[in-house]
Amino acid sequence: MNHDHSLLWHTPVFETEMKGQKESPYNMLIRLGTPEYNPERYMNSDLGRRYISSIRYYAENSGEDDPEVLEYWRLTGKGLKKELHNKDDPENKWASYVPSSADDPKRAYQKYPLLFVLHGGGNPIYLSETWGFIHVAAEHEVIVVMPENLEEDSLLQLLSEVKALYPVDSSRVYCTGFSRGGVISSMVTMKNPMLFAASAPCGNYACVNDPFVSDEYVEQLRKCDLPVIIAAGRYEKSQQYPIYSEINLNHYHYSTQKFDPPEARLGFRKPTTMEEKVEMLQRRLYAARCREMSIDEIQAAAFSEDPVARMIGSPLDQTEVRIMGGVKHYIGDFINESGDSWFRMVCIDDIPHWPTPSLPELVWEFFSRFSRDPVTGSIFDTARSKGSKKIKIR
Repeated sequence: MNHDHSLLWHTPVFETEMKGQKESPYNMLIRLGTPEYNPERYMNSDLGRRYISSIRYYAENSGEDDPEVLEYWRLTGKGLKKELHNKDDPENKWASYVPSSADDPKRAYQKYPLLFVLHGGGNPIYLSETWGFIHVAAEHEVIVVMPENLEEDSLLQLLSEVKALYPVDSSRVYCTGFSRGGVISSMVTMKNPMLFAASAPCGNYACVNDPFVSDEYVEQLRKCDLPVIIAAGRYEKSQQYPIYSEINLNHYHYSTQKFDPPEARLGFRKPTTMEEKVEMLQRRLYAARCREMSIDEIQAAAFSEDPVARMIGSPLDQTEVRIMGGVKHYIGDFINESGDSWFRMVCIDDIPHWPTPSLPELVWEFFSRFSRDPVTGSIFDTARSKGSKKIKIR
C-alpha cells in the first residue's frame, strides 16, 4: 500500500454527528459494517487505494470553499468550477460543480447533463465530495449539484433555479444519493418521474414503502418508465443483500427500532424482516413493469447456481460478475414487459455502508444510456436505439 496514503486510513478526518469529533476512515468502515466484516481486504485492494488517495485533499482542507479545494477541482485534471451557494444559510446551502468548458464562448451552444447528489444522514455536503461522483462528472462533463436541504419542495425549486443558472440539458437530469440521500432520491424521482431520466438510490433497499410513496405514485410510475440502478455493499449493517436473508436487528445500522428519527421524519420505514425486504422488491418490480416474483422464488435464489442471484438474493434476467479494482461487483438486471433492462441491482463485495469509487462509475455507466424527451416524456435508451412510448399523465 502506498505509505503516504495508507496513513489516512487511521487518521481522524470525517466529521461526526458529535460536534468537534472526527472519525478515521478505518473506524468508519468498521462502524458501518456487519460484525463479520473485515475491512483489510478492501483497504489493500486497488479500489481501496483509489478511495483513500482520492480523499487526501479533503483531509488536508477543512473548509469546503477553501481556495485549495476550489483549485483542486479546477486545476488537477478535473476541470470543474466549484461554487458554494447560500453559505451563510447552513440549512439551505448547496454546492455546484460546473465544467470549465461552460465558460468557453466557443461552446456557448453546449448543454450539459445535470446530476443531483444527495448526502447521507449526518453527512455534510462537503463529505459527499469524497464519494466519487464529482470525479466521474469531471471526466464526462456533467454539472453536479449537492444540496443540504433534502425536502422535496426545496429540491424541486432548486432544480428550476439550476436550470436558469446553467446550460442544463433538460432531457438528461438524473438523481442519486447514498443512505438517507438514497431514500430521498428514490422518493423524489418516484413522485416526479417526468423530471428525471434515471434514478440511483444507493446504499438502500429496493423501494420506498407505502404510504410515504403511495400506490397512486407507483401506478403513475408504471406509465412513465423510470430507469433505476440500486447499488449497495455486501456487508452493510442495514443488510440489504441478500434479499432472501433475515435481518438481524442487533446489527441494524441506526437502531433496533422500526422507525429511526431522520428517515421517519422524511418519510421512510426500514424493513425489520426478510418478508418486508421482499415486499419492497416486489413493489419496485411492479413499478418497473417487470414480472411478478413470489417469496418462494426469491428464497430459492439462495440455492441458485448463479452467484449474482445468490449475492443479491433474487432471480434475475441478466447477470454479470465484474471485477473492478480487485473487488467483485455482482450486477443483475430485471427485464420489463417491453424487453428493456431498466432496473438494475448491484452488490459490491468487501464494502460496508459506504460508497466506493466504483459505485459512481457504475451509476454513470447506467445513467449515460438514458434521456427523457421533455415534451413527450418518452425515455430514450442508447442500448436499444429507440424511445419508449409517448407518456400521458392524467
